[in-house]
Amino acid sequence: MNERQKRLNELNRINERRKIPIIHSEKEYQDFIDKSLAERSEDTQRVNIGKTTIEARKHIEDVYGKSVSNIDIDNTGIIHTFDKKEHNLEPDDLIHAVDVINTPNTISLSEKKHQGCDVLVFKKDINGELDVLAEIHSLKDYLLIFNAMRKNKVRKRPDAAIKAPRN
Repeated sequence: MNERQKRLNELNRINERRKIPIIHSEKEYQDFIDKSLAERSEDTQRVNIGKTTIEARKHIEDVYGKSVSNIDIDNTGIIHTFDKKEHNLEPDDLIHAVDVINTPNTISLSEKKHQGCDVLVFKKDINGELDVLAEIHSLKDYLLIFNAMRKNKVRKRPDAAIKAPRN
């Protein structure tokens, strides 16, 4: 591929990214989650929810061999994540996805692919272990979150575990 073609490909990628709405606040993100769950539209709507930090890019490159800058999610991933009871998620758990990707306790490459894409698994302890799974789209410079889960349900009342049982 010659230099002109490389530059055209890069411009096409940049122009494609410009079409993706950017979420600027936690409230906007929560509104997008709520709207996705309420409307359950079959039309896929993808949004950018953040950027990877320099440190996160290095970790991703160490695990995968390539780095990515953008973190996206779409309504279908949100619907899938919350439709599965065994995922044990509370409504605000997905808000932490960017933090989990940027500062994970562990990151690994899944042996399974999702829709033909390699998958990274990010894990972080936020009131219990939260796992975030993302497809890698390195040529288009983004991760697409498609799933999240907790192994154990988070206790909404942490004091319940330390209260003595009634006799």
